[in-house]
Amino acid sequence: MEIRFNIDQNLSKEKAEFWLKRMTTKVKRAVKDLQTEQEFLWGYQESEAYPIEFSQIYLIQVENEKTYICTKDGSYQFKGRLYQVKDSLPSDFIEASRSAIINYRFIDHLEIISNGNIDAVMKKWFTRANCQTKNQESEREAGLMKKINESIISGLIGIGIGMIWFGIEVLLTLHGRNFASATVEVSNLIFWIFASFVIGIFFYVAGFVFAKDDWSLRKQIIVNFFVCLIAWLIFTFALNDFVFSWILLIKAFGEFLLMYAIAYGAYLLHLFRDIKEINNKLKEN
Repeated sequence: MEIRFNIDQNLSKEKAEFWLKRMTTKVKRAVKDLQTEQEFLWGYQESEAYPIEFSQIYLIQVENEKTYICTKDGSYQFKGRLYQVKDSLPSDFIEASRSAIINYRFIDHLEIISNGNIDAVMKKWFTRANCQTKNQESEREAGLMKKINESIISGLIGIGIGMIWFGIEVLLTLHGRNFASATVEVSNLIFWIFASFVIGIFFYVAGFVFAKDDWSLRKQIIVNFFVCLIAWLIFTFALNDFVFSWILLIKAFGEFLLMYAIAYGAYLLHLFRDIKEINNKLKEN
């Protein structure tokens, strides 16, 4: 693209014209930056007000219905709603969620966290202490409750998958006979429900390895895979009184691969695609 500047100190009003074949995202960002007249936000610490330049802000978030501006040096309260500040920000800022806006220039890379969401990993200097507020205790309690709820949901999903598995096992024992002739012991059914629930929770807990920021994504996946595999093999052989056979080992390994693919494969594939696309955009900018 050919770019030309005409600088005239006697101009009464500055203006810009674009001659384009089509409108692109980069041009839209440039137009938004040119139209943004304010270069800072007012942030408050107690009763003191400070002008905070956009270039110093890496995160604007809502916590307990209050809006906070986070910088490398600390956090400031913004006297307004998140939606009110969103339109005045330059194009460096992206809306990460309904309660957070991030300056993408402070993002190092993106990773997958244990619950399947995408985590924006900030530059090396960043620590959580850079944006601490007075509500950390309630935040920790909310985080604990969220993990408990997510673990229960994972256990219920495990029951769903386990019951499908149990139904297939019952069908295989029929050898072509009518399904109505199948008999199931109540104790066996209860054991499958309980075991499936525990396995679902175990898969959730094993997913905490994805929160290890100092590990590469490849290392996280490898460790998670083998931890789950070893646990599954112990569980399988325990059901068979720890009597070893190659057929049982191969069967258990095949069942685990299928279960692991169901549990992780679908969303990992989708998230890998999204992360690759977003990281490419970050490199372009």
